[in-house]
Amino acid sequence: MDEPINLSGDEVDVSDDEIGDEMEEEVGSAPPISNQNMHKPNLSGNPVKRKRKLTSRVWKAFEILKESDSKGNMLCKCKKCGTTYIAKSSHGTGNLLRHKRACDLIYKSYKDVGQLLIQSNLKGSLGTRSPTFKADEFRELVVVAIATHNLPFQFVEYEGIRKCFAYLYPEVKTFCRNTIKKEIFNTYSIEKSKLCDLLQLVPGRIALTSDCWTSVTTDGHISLTAHFVDHNWCLQKRILAFTSMPPPHNCASLAERVCGLLKQWRIDKKIVSITLDNASANDSMGNALKFDLNLMFDGDYFHVRCCAHILNLIVQDGIRELDGAIIKVRDIVKYYKGSQARKKSILRYVQYVGFESTRGLRQDVPTRWNSTYHMLDSALYHKKTILHLAKTDANYVHCPSFEEWSRIEKICNFLQVFYDVSLAFSGSKYPTSNIYFPNVLKIRLLLQEEKENGDTSIKNMAKNMHLKFDKYWSVSATTKKNESSSHSGVANDKSDTYMTDFDDFFSCEFTTGGKSELQSYLEEPKLPRTGSMHPDIEALCKHTLTMKIGDVNEDESDVPSTPSIQTQHSGLG
Repeated sequence: MDEPINLSGDEVDVSDDEIGDEMEEEVGSAPPISNQNMHKPNLSGNPVKRKRKLTSRVWKAFEILKESDSKGNMLCKCKKCGTTYIAKSSHGTGNLLRHKRACDLIYKSYKDVGQLLIQSNLKGSLGTRSPTFKADEFRELVVVAIATHNLPFQFVEYEGIRKCFAYLYPEVKTFCRNTIKKEIFNTYSIEKSKLCDLLQLVPGRIALTSDCWTSVTTDGHISLTAHFVDHNWCLQKRILAFTSMPPPHNCASLAERVCGLLKQWRIDKKIVSITLDNASANDSMGNALKFDLNLMFDGDYFHVRCCAHILNLIVQDGIRELDGAIIKVRDIVKYYKGSQARKKSILRYVQYVGFESTRGLRQDVPTRWNSTYHMLDSALYHKKTILHLAKTDANYVHCPSFEEWSRIEKICNFLQVFYDVSLAFSGSKYPTSNIYFPNVLKIRLLLQEEKENGDTSIKNMAKNMHLKFDKYWSVSATTKKNESSSHSGVANDKSDTYMTDFDDFFSCEFTTGGKSELQSYLEEPKLPRTGSMHPDIEALCKHTLTMKIGDVNEDESDVPSTPSIQTQHSGLG
């Protein structure tokens, strides 16, 4: 009898004793076949051989495959590990039985997890997991998982996690939290070096945003983020630092810390601007940093105040005295959120009228005007539901009147303009410096229009906001001349003098012998957007588009004070 062929490439050692035992087992277990069933005529009258039943116990661990090998031999596959063998009757089952014993020994204490790790190859057929276990790659994956999901270092010491690792690979070598901490710091050093090299290759200058944070333990932290335009004209964002900031948080300490971080990243000569909130210490810090950095335009455009933060202060001042209708809406939300039964009654009616059930009533936070806007917006969406429940619920007495609903809608539309502009200013995936003046002008014109509103509540709100707006606009220009011309330009409803400075510059006659690149650019016809005929103008555009007018994210644009760190992050230090 020929030697069995193992398609997996492993050597098979067949002893005479084992072959004898297996042949005896196969012969002894085969059922007798009667002569009358041996040959059964088909439609043509020719006898057809009946397939013999597989009776060996080894076939409980193997399955016959439909496909054959290149020579037409029938194949079978181990149900546990997926190893493939030839299944010809002339080859016997000795090698299959020995493979079954080996598999049973390996999987004696562990169930098969091969199905969880099976992956498809390029041909679409199924291939088993890699037979080799690489400890370095496993440790790297654990490091990435901990950093990505904000897991504690003690995660690798959890008994359940270690059992899970051992279940996947019995011989896995676990490690302690000190080891994983060391690996994370090593990975951080490698990635920091890569980012540092990337920043050196930035074609233009780099804009910064910074903010101070407070943990639940009142420890101070400072964040520093870099924004730049890459070679493909895509705005990029990289977090440079989120580190502890011990007191005092004065001008000198903040400036020293930021300057030290910039030198550490070797970008202190490539800065174009820094965007900060409206704190007095930040104003002084911006002035102090001008002397240590190589800035453009003598640092006139270096310190940018966060426009989203200023808008937040303007709106907070306007809605300080809430309208009675807003108070009623707040009472509505509190009333129906205070009982599970009332929540279910709202949900039943919402489903009955066909509204979107996932959009419920939202309760506001008094210190966040943005949440007040969301509360009013959700109440207007569920207006029919609220009116219906007010008729059916005898205990509810806070429903606004139709006149109050009309005023709520006006207030919500009024606040929506500020909300949309705040979101636009707080974006980090697109330039924001080019949308500053159009949006500020939109708000100014809105405030001037609403100051003449017939509704007393909206009129008083607009007046308070207008006073606050003028206060911040008066300090937004870099020089007194720019301040005067810019202020008069915005104050005009038709914005006739909005481009006064540009028109004055364009009408000037230059008497110098040679023209600057900017003059040549203004005199030439419009070029394709992908053109690169003026590298200096291109660099100036990159510097301008890099500057950020907001230092907070979209979901944080309504934060009224120093942002706080979550509890689980406070213990990382």
